[in-house]
Amino acid sequence: AIFPEFNKLNPDAGHEVYDQGEERPCGMYEPKCGMDNLLYAFGHDEYMYTVLKENCPDFPEMGKKIVRLHSCYPWHEGAAYRELMAPGDEETERWE
Repeated sequence: AIFPEFNKLNPDAGHEVYDQGEERPCGMYEPKCGMDNLLYAFGHDEYMYTVLKENCPDFPEMGKKIVRLHSCYPWHEGAAYRELMAPGDEETERWE
């Protein structure tokens, strides 16, 4: 989220699956689940990623990842989400 201070206004913020307390420090995700396994807002990046994934089987996988994660600035510019990264995510981030 670009403005995480507004997350608390979401009615789901207090739901147990999103809790980031001691029991679930990564919220609904498992630690080291990998950037490929996160849910992203369906904006222009996710749309283009889906188009490439469904219609361009010969398009390089790394290229698809770069398109998908292009606007994930907290990750590739702010060093966020390190606890969710899996092996191989460092290589993808290097291209961002």
